[in-house]
Amino acid sequence: MQSGYIDLRIFRRQQWQQIWPTPFLAIIAVIQMLITFIIIGFETWSMVLNIKYAFLFIGYAASIFFTITWISTFTVGKYDQ
Repeated sequence: MQSGYIDLRIFRRQQWQQIWPTPFLAIIAVIQMLITFIIIGFETWSMVLNIKYAFLFIGYAASIFFTITWISTFTVGKYDQ
């Protein structure tokens, strides 16, 4: 009897492609990118209006993490095929 060997990387990639298709990942990444730009814009605008009551640069700190996230999502969608 032949033993069945399944390459786990290929199996996981196939599962990933079934659950998260590439167009859906692209939509998520674009939404994340737009939210990041909106956060940076609002943070800059609040600093222009009144630097004393600006939100302590929290928007810029948050935008760093959002940028990493949407770049990673684009990368996963690119290599998903």
